[in-house]
Amino acid sequence: MKKILHAKHWQLFILIFVCGAWVSPEPLQTIVNSIGAVTFSWWIFAIGFFGQQKIISYGLKPMNLALFRINFFFIVLAVIAGLLFPSLMAEENSETLKLADIPFIAFGLYFMFAFFQVILFTCKTIAKLTERREVTFGDYLVNFILFGFLFVWLWILQPKLNRIFSDPECAAN
Repeated sequence: MKKILHAKHWQLFILIFVCGAWVSPEPLQTIVNSIGAVTFSWWIFAIGFFGQQKIISYGLKPMNLALFRINFFFIVLAVIAGLLFPSLMAEENSETLKLADIPFIAFGLYFMFAFFQVILFTCKTIAKLTERREVTFGDYLVNFILFGFLFVWLWILQPKLNRIFSDPECAAN
């Protein structure tokens, strides 16, 4: 999984965006779109996970990986469950809130929290790696905003990650 951090920006662009936007007959489209989603997920997880090892090698205090891992795998399991059981995600034309809807609302709210926590964790990791110091929210806010423009962020960020993770100073990690 660490090899994805050494990929070129154009390789990730092809794997994430071209595969993610692929349009073709149904079975092939699902497979190719899944390649894009899995590549993006691996990339985000690799930045967060292996970035913490690199942060330790810089002599900085690492962030807690426990919540990051839990939320990442929660998101992955939720997406898989949504693909395997699409009837759970089907909307009914009901204007009233039923008691059975409350767990789905709680699940959806936690899913949103987990997604934002994983992205913020990754953005903070990137800021710590590039700045080589403890960072504040203002330091990684730019990464978080640029995440919304992922196609641009990828072209800017991946060359920086290539330099960081190929740094011979910390090659032991």
